[in-house]
Amino acid sequence: MSKMERRSLAIKELRINETEGEPPELMGYASVFDSWSEELGGIEPFREKVVRGAFAETIKQDDIRCLFNSAIWRAKARKL
Repeated sequence: MSKMERRSLAIKELRINETEGEPPELMGYASVFDSWSEELGGIEPFREKVVRGAFAETIKQDDIRCLFNSAIWRAKARKL
């Protein structure tokens, strides 16, 4: 059984682009590559760096979801 990891972080930029006749498009960065994170953790604080390509296999195989203000975006459906 795989372990699911959930995180909640402050997002510096997030927007929804709406084009007539197209589904809304969520734009922003859930993760920034090749840059150290802010300090994470509690009792044992740590920092991490995400390398380019780290999510490639997951994005291809899984149905990634993003919940924002009660709206859910699904990668496979490519829509809110």
